[in-house]
Amino acid sequence: MPGQTPDTPTTSRLGQAKGESPERQKQETRSATGVTHDTEYYLPDGAVIFLVEDKLFRIHQFFLARDSEFFRGLFACPPPPGEDVEGKTDENAIRLEGVTVKEFRCLLRFFYDNMYSRTIKTLEDWIALLSISTRFVFDKIRDMAITELSSTMLDPIKKITLATKYNIPQWLSSAYVDLCKRPEPLNDEEAETLGLRNVVRVARAREAVRDKGHVTSSIRSYFPHDKIYAFNERGVLSVVNDVWPESVVVDSPVS
Repeated sequence: MPGQTPDTPTTSRLGQAKGESPERQKQETRSATGVTHDTEYYLPDGAVIFLVEDKLFRIHQFFLARDSEFFRGLFACPPPPGEDVEGKTDENAIRLEGVTVKEFRCLLRFFYDNMYSRTIKTLEDWIALLSISTRFVFDKIRDMAITELSSTMLDPIKKITLATKYNIPQWLSSAYVDLCKRPEPLNDEEAETLGLRNVVRVARAREAVRDKGHVTSSIRSYFPHDKIYAFNERGVLSVVNDVWPESVVVDSPVS
């Protein structure tokens, strides 16, 4: 190692000199690298060990193999000749890339705890579950997350972002309809999120909705400076489908 002379003791050699057990030495090595056992899901009887970011998870592979095509293939793949099976020790844990500790905990909480009590409650939890179920092909969990999120009052910008990122085309039409109907234009942050192409399309669609007479009336509210606009829903949807043809899904509801 750079900067290490033959007389410089390594962590392992120091541990041996102090009479430390191999397990204690492993703990010191993990501590030096910042990797620690997850406090919730490093289970004593777990069969496989995963490294997610800086956390080690030791869990049962049954749920993963049962519900995920990705993990079924992973567990069925034999190791190369002469190499140990991954996931049997902390030092040889299976590293999961592109997933966060929060997402993996949400998935495990869903498997281990959700049967007895509803542990996935918040919008952020369901989005985390949507993300990891999409990445690792948990089709049934993904469908459940989509159904749950569909029943919430998602902001149209958030809805478009999630639909695009996680391939949920049935969300797009209703989100674009909402953007066309709302009184205020896009703000700077929303425009940056949507990107130039969609910003131009939103402006074109909003103009078309008004030019084609799909705003059927303007009704004064009880508040002197507010107006309530009534829209021809079919007309607005027709404009959205023309401007965003990729958002058209057969039998897709307006909302």
